[in-house]
Amino acid sequence: MALPIRVFEVSDVVILDPKSETGACNRRRVGALIYSKSPSFEEIQGLLDYIMKQLGVPRVKATDPAEVRSMGYYVVESSDPAFFGELGAADVV
Repeated sequence: MALPIRVFEVSDVVILDPKSETGACNRRRVGALIYSKSPSFEEIQGLLDYIMKQLGVPRVKATDPAEVRSMGYYVVESSDPAFFGELGAADVV
């Protein structure tokens, strides 16, 4: 296939939740991947910003007070060992 390759998915996942009646609950998740010869974190971040804008969720800073952070989202560097850190993985909080 010709580059770039863009893959996106929105789906429900099952998460264990001992507080729920069934012991699990469904949560909607979004996944996106852009593969190209010249990777750019800005391209995937632009997609995130667009989705959040459409949902009405404001972008806040990680350094904002907790009450402000709870009203929006921010991006932090990922420490998940499943991803290659030098390639620019991030967590959305």
